[in-house]
Amino acid sequence: MAHQVVEALVPVMVGVVIDRAIATGDTSALIGSLALVALLFVAISSAFRIGFRVISRAGWAPSTSSVSASPGAYSTRPAAPRPGGSPASC
Repeated sequence: MAHQVVEALVPVMVGVVIDRAIATGDTSALIGSLALVALLFVAISSAFRIGFRVISRAGWAPSTSSVSASPGAYSTRPAAPRPGGSPASC
């Protein structure tokens, strides 16, 4: 949830940068505002990483090694063998 809240603040912060720094031509306000935008992206990244770590430990997240988009890609159960005895492969 923190990731979504911080992500929703990005357009608000862009508006603040435009109103306070670009519209006025104040260079120090531009540098400060851009630093805050960078900090916002650090917060987005951190919230995602912490959230993913929490759900991974709880066993809810898909495996990061699974790049497949097959219907069973997010299942925690092993794939059923295909007819003929060979396991399903992507």
